[in-house]
Amino acid sequence: MKSMQKIIKNKKGVSPLIATILLIAFAVALGAVVMSWGRNVEFLNEEPSIEKCANVNLKVEEVEGVPQAFYGGTDSGGFIKFTVSNIGSYDIDQLIVWVIGEKDTNIVELKQSSIRVGYPLIKEIEHDFDRYGEVKKLKFIPKIKIGDSVITCAKNSLEEERISPVS
Repeated sequence: MKSMQKIIKNKKGVSPLIATILLIAFAVALGAVVMSWGRNVEFLNEEPSIEKCANVNLKVEEVEGVPQAFYGGTDSGGFIKFTVSNIGSYDIDQLIVWVIGEKDTNIVELKQSSIRVGYPLIKEIEHDFDRYGEVKKLKFIPKIKIGDSVITCAKNSLEEERISPVS
């Protein structure tokens, strides 16, 4: 019995400071393992379209420093003509043109407006000067096709404020 009491008396435990340090180290190591595992998990809600839109880029063509964006006509018989090029690395399926006028804005979804990489698109759209006023800005919003769905790449839109009247 005496030997048993002697063993218990001589047995020492881990000091509270060392125990705290060991617990913190274990928690940090466990956290690092969970975070590295989490990076490799693919999220089902995240769409691959974000990556595709990053490769979409438009440019209003210029001739001798003048952007090829013009407006003309009068009253309800006006028009806007522009030349836009696809300088990105992904084909554009459709283009939305947001016309910002003095009085109001107009959004036009151009039907046959696909632009292959490296190619231009020359279009003319109707513009009602009575309703929208003089053209102040054009915003070109690309749409791309991924599988069966069409994605609007609003963050990759192109704005042009240098629109000239046709003389």
